[in-house]
Amino acid sequence: MKKKVLFVFAVLTVVVCTNLFAEEMPDVKKPVVKENALTIGILQGASLIGADYERMINDRIGIQAGVGIGGFDVGVNYHLKGQIDSSFVSVTYWNQGGTTYDTLGERVLGLTYVYRRARGGLTAQIGFGGVLEYGAIGKKAAEMLGGTGTTPPTVIMLYSIGYYFMF
Repeated sequence: MKKKVLFVFAVLTVVVCTNLFAEEMPDVKKPVVKENALTIGILQGASLIGADYERMINDRIGIQAGVGIGGFDVGVNYHLKGQIDSSFVSVTYWNQGGTTYDTLGERVLGLTYVYRRARGGLTAQIGFGGVLEYGAIGKKAAEMLGGTGTTPPTVIMLYSIGYYFMF
């Protein structure tokens, strides 16, 4: 009986001493979650050279807008890992060229897969898009590549490569 009482007393002593002399844990700061990305590169912003800005609106969905030399784009992105530095699938509207018939190349609605290296760096995009409208420049380019009377394609390949920064 004395051994049981002694054992219970020892356990209670350890518990009380642990609580009395334990140090408080400092507040653990939550890591800063980055919600913005800026991509600069070739064929970004629906242009030869351009930039795209993306902002996360929830864990997996981001919205983007881009501009460059001779075009602009807007899109909605679904991130596969639920963070801005993950690869994603994008539905994007591309306006290549100007906004009037004489200066327009083409307007495209596309679906692409965008690879992003984690924690900033390389990004590469590939996919396909349906041409919504050709302008004078787009039709002239199709004739130059395929000959007079050539009908421009209705589906085109979409691709780009660049470098992205998170903030």
